[in-house]
Amino acid sequence: MFAVSLDGVRVWTVTLPTGLVNLWAWGDAVLVADTRRLWLIDTTNGDIRFTVNAADDERVDSQGDNRDGQPIQITGVALSPETAFVGLGTATIALDRAGGRRWRRPRPNPRNGVRSPEGAPIAASERWLVTHDPSEPVVHVGLRDASDGALQWLGRYDPPAASPPRNGPEGARSGPPDGSWYRSDGRITDKHIVIRQAQQVRW
Repeated sequence: MFAVSLDGVRVWTVTLPTGLVNLWAWGDAVLVADTRRLWLIDTTNGDIRFTVNAADDERVDSQGDNRDGQPIQITGVALSPETAFVGLGTATIALDRAGGRRWRRPRPNPRNGVRSPEGAPIAASERWLVTHDPSEPVVHVGLRDASDGALQWLGRYDPPAASPPRNGPEGARSGPPDGSWYRSDGRITDKHIVIRQAQQVRW
């Protein structure tokens, strides 16, 4: 990956031992993640401030607590000013800006004999963390205390029956699928949590 100044001059380049990654701006740094690891990169010079192999760490931490074989990988990231919340399928962890772990919370206990995945972090503030698991047949939404990960509540709702809008001639789809249609977004306000899934918005 590389950084370019506003006048088009390349400022720095850093090569990571991975393939596709996701990026999140985090203050004066960029948090980078593939499905297993996280890197925090200084935006000024490209220096790597920390590397965390979150998936390998979670395989150790979840031993004896993953009998159904839930895949362990980075499922999502949400950021507050001082904390990165990372979903790993079997747990959610919180990291400080030095890469140190603040807490780990395993997924909720089984309901009716089924233990759902730990939802991916979808929105965060200094006080709250919202997790979201859109897997069928129901969608799980959880609210955790950002300071220690304590679960405040876990709700469920039926997923929207939706397909991407037809945008081509005479209603035919044209071009590649719009990936944003399948993405979920979340926001935290003073009084509400707002979740978008496909064309449906809930709060």
